[in-house]
Amino acid sequence: AAKGRPGKSKAKKPEHKHAKKRVAGTWAFTLRCTVEEMTDPVWRLLRVPSNISLYHFHHVLQAAMEWQDCHLHLFMAGKREYAPRYAEVEDALDSEKVSLAEVLSGVGSAITYNYDFGDDWMVEVRLEAEEPPGKGAVGIELLDAEGVAPVEDVLGGIAAW
Repeated sequence: AAKGRPGKSKAKKPEHKHAKKRVAGTWAFTLRCTVEEMTDPVWRLLRVPSNISLYHFHHVLQAAMEWQDCHLHLFMAGKREYAPRYAEVEDALDSEKVSLAEVLSGVGSAITYNYDFGDDWMVEVRLEAEEPPGKGAVGIELLDAEGVAPVEDVLGGIAAW
């Protein structure tokens, strides 16, 4: 039992298999986010703070792809899934409580973002570069882009697009 609280044990934050030890502070991550299985390339190059939660990164992806956030989503890292609590995805960890730094182990590592469980738009999120903490805050930037993201509610996903 935890000191000072009889009968209560101190909850430990789950360790993430892909987590890497980095110098303390917020790193700048450069991420290439590629919609998988597209005939013509569709990708976005983003710069984000390493401590952004997966839940908040979902909103960054929505803006970058010009989607409307009308559907459920989840992230996959290895065999683990991360989703918002309201999605009620069985065995998924809460995406609000996990940061990109906890699931990306280093340059070249990747996770998958699944948006719209009907159309299953799969986006590979690959860490292209990481910059150690410096002076000032790390902002969110769209650095480059190619292709038009699929429109929502295609009814049939990649095959229909």
